[in-house]
Amino acid sequence: MSKGQTNGNEQVTEEQVVAEVLAQTPAEATIAVSQVKELIAQAIAEERKNNKPVETPKEIVKEAVAQSTPNNDDIPGLENFEFKDRIYVTMGTKAVSEGILNKHKDKSPLQYYNPNMKKLLTMRYATNQSSFFEENQTGSVLIGYINLKDGFLRVPKENVTLQKFLAIHPHNGTRFQELDPAKENQKIIDTEDLLFEAQSLSRKLSLLEQEALARQLCVNFREDWDPSTIKLEVWQKAKENPKNFIKVANDDSLKVKGIIKTALNREYIAYRNFAYYDENGGLIVNVNRNEDELDVMVDYLSTNKGQQLLEFLKQAVA
Repeated sequence: MSKGQTNGNEQVTEEQVVAEVLAQTPAEATIAVSQVKELIAQAIAEERKNNKPVETPKEIVKEAVAQSTPNNDDIPGLENFEFKDRIYVTMGTKAVSEGILNKHKDKSPLQYYNPNMKKLLTMRYATNQSSFFEENQTGSVLIGYINLKDGFLRVPKENVTLQKFLAIHPHNGTRFQELDPAKENQKIIDTEDLLFEAQSLSRKLSLLEQEALARQLCVNFREDWDPSTIKLEVWQKAKENPKNFIKVANDDSLKVKGIIKTALNREYIAYRNFAYYDENGGLIVNVNRNEDELDVMVDYLSTNKGQQLLEFLKQAVA
């Protein structure tokens, strides 16, 4: 930024802006004149890059001061805290107004364990202090209230102190969280991709595979369902739970499980008391309590001894 930089109708010098930044910087902060100049130059360059009107010195000052806020408490992870506007949302019910705990109380503890110092510190959000902890705060203290209105709290980049306080808040991730638009968008994309994959797969399955899948996923399955009913029910299951649908549909043993389900329904075999029996009441195979009964029967039918039974069941349910 050169001397005589014009902002609207206001003529200012670089020295004036630097002096204003230094005057508004907290006493606890250590910021060099060269750093202030660099911050101001970066702010103006960014505005020009985006073809925006250059901000007034006061707006530049706010940004420079916010970026120069020190990490006096030696908090891990806050050394290179990103300077940006942030939105926080409640993780509970979205009441008209919901407060975030702003100071430690006997019945509502608010503490932070600093691994660098190996010390448990008492948190308190004071708008006129550079530290988040009572132990490091001096003089008069102005407590700041933190409220989410309709489930949202918008904190501008200039209020980096509050942003850092919320970053280490013990309720961050349980009662509230920072809203990341990119991450939320990716969740929607992933959900839509999963739904598309499930619906595409449901249309590629053969009628035999669709029936086998319907027998496993549809608790209301009926033997008199015609092919069109089976297809519609399968499509519905793909919409309801795409992830589970894909898992079941891609199971190599899907057809065999469908045969087992049909044979059970038509009483060619029976399952009771953790064991499978043939139609004459003879024991086929036992099932341990921690095993999936369908998987156990599939494994049995894949053995030499079970192949004969499998062929019989295929013919019986055809």
